Amino acid sequence: MNRIKSLVAVAFLGATAFSSAAQAQMVDNRYLGADENNTAIFTEDLVKTTRQSDSNLVEINKNKKEIDSLKGVEIKDYTDEINANTKAIENLRQDVSGATALSVAMSSLPSTSADAPVSCGVGGGTHSYKYAVGLGCATNLNDNFSLNFGGSMLVGEEMKTEGFDKFAGKVGFTYKFGPVQNHAKLVKKIEDQEARIKKLEALLDSK
Repeated sequence: MNRIKSLVAVAFLGATAFSSAAQAQMVDNRYLGADENNTAIFTEDLVKTTRQSDSNLVEINKNKKEIDSLKGVEIKDYTDEINANTKAIENLRQDVSGATALSVAMSSLPSTSADAPVSCGVGGGTHSYKYAVGLGCATNLNDNFSLNFGGSMLVGEEMKTEGFDKFAGKVGFTYKFGPVQNHAKLVKKIEDQEARIKKLEALLDSK
């Protein structure tokens, strides 16, 4: 009999515990209403929001400690260095444009003198609002060997980057290999042949 009473008591306590747990579960998940978007809100949602807030508070406190640890640390201001580098980059860009203008001006100068002992020329060049003028000459030292030289200068500009100059120069040599057809000699030969033909024609006319 006592054993039966004990079993009944245990069964009663278990049923009570199960009922309390179920009731607690129902309370935790009870419907609280809806928000302005007609989205249902339950007690569990509030619990999750509270836990997330607690987690965010922990992170905030952690970050605050890290910020507090930086107090007294000197942070260097690099504004002047950044401005100086920006200006140097802009100066370099302009100087590269100036160097390009110098090269364009020199490329327009004569490099050979085909039908005269000496040929000279003046040229100009521009790039990105930079302007340059050039002057150069070319000469034939003999039938096989020629020389050319010249220079160019920026107009109204100064280079701002160290190592750049507003002047540029060139010198070049040309050597011709093999037989050379000299234009002046060909003209002289043709003229001589024409003179001989005229003499022959004059002799024929006199007979």
